[in-house]
Amino acid sequence: MENNHREKNINSWLSEINSEAKAAISIDCVIFGYNENSLNVLTIKCNMPPYEGQLSLIGDVLRGTETLDEAAARIIKKRTGLSDIYFEQVEAFGDPGRHPLGRVITISYYSMLRISDHKLADEGHKDLKWVPVSKIEKMAFDHYRILNTSYKRLKKRIQEHP
Repeated sequence: MENNHREKNINSWLSEINSEAKAAISIDCVIFGYNENSLNVLTIKCNMPPYEGQLSLIGDVLRGTETLDEAAARIIKKRTGLSDIYFEQVEAFGDPGRHPLGRVITISYYSMLRISDHKLADEGHKDLKWVPVSKIEKMAFDHYRILNTSYKRLKKRIQEHP
């Protein structure tokens, strides 16, 4: 058995990757917004079964030629019209059943901004909605988990760098 393992070369590993380890990679963005009353998160209505109508984070699939940071910037700009905002990578989420279409690994990012300082794009973004973090109990996919992980990271960051 050990001998079999030593005989593998890059071509046999590539074959295994192509048949066994196929996965899509996505980026999900948690955009926190604050005003004088509460901490909010920017959500969009999910349009994918079985989560239709549920709150969702802003995300999309990684394109083959872009870096993770480029993808996050593209998604934020495309979905909100916002550009030149600070965002930071949080964590990878890769549970096998997290997406109804198959194996999708997502890299999450978060951002924090003052809502009154940033205007969301009007056109094509009617489903975007600021929702108080304290009011969210359920989201599509594993987005509630991603939101909570990002929220913990945000609180830690604020404590370390007020």
